[in-house]
Amino acid sequence: MIHQALAGALFHPRQQLRRSRQDQPLAAVLGAYLLAGFSWVLSDYLVHGQTRQPFSLFVDSCIYWMLLATAMGLAMIFANFFAELLGGRTDQNALFWGIAQSTAPLALLVPMTLMALPLGELAGVLYLPGKLAVFLWVFAAQVVAISEACALSVARATFVFFMGCGSAMLGYFLLSMLVPLAFIAKLQLLF
Repeated sequence: MIHQALAGALFHPRQQLRRSRQDQPLAAVLGAYLLAGFSWVLSDYLVHGQTRQPFSLFVDSCIYWMLLATAMGLAMIFANFFAELLGGRTDQNALFWGIAQSTAPLALLVPMTLMALPLGELAGVLYLPGKLAVFLWVFAAQVVAISEACALSVARATFVFFMGCGSAMLGYFLLSMLVPLAFIAKLQLLF
């Protein structure tokens, strides 16, 4: 079941999105989502030679899954907002399935890393462009998901994606600045 969600999200994202809306395979999509996140962390561990730290790999994977879930939530909020500004009609169910499955190309990072490891010190020569290609694939899958879920053209869906990413990064930046400042202000009130 997970292999169908992965293969569909990788090679036929529009058909997989329609199939997911009908069948709603939560376990398969969640499994593909978790596998994609773990693949990203494991590929970085393999490239940087940190394979002797399994507990750290688990902790980093959990942190990455939480960040990925937060990013997915923010992406859905901002995609819905900007899509409605551009005249799209957003189907929240389809948007959830599409954004969740658009991370599926990240599962290709581990096989790509394993192919690059025999190069030794030159592994980055293959790994870096390959990782960039996978991120572009994720970008394309997310644009397709937004286009399909919000009934927008690909150009408008790309605009929605970039506006959503920009808003999310601005939100992350503001939170990273304001939360510590608020914490310091509260500590100053105590002392």
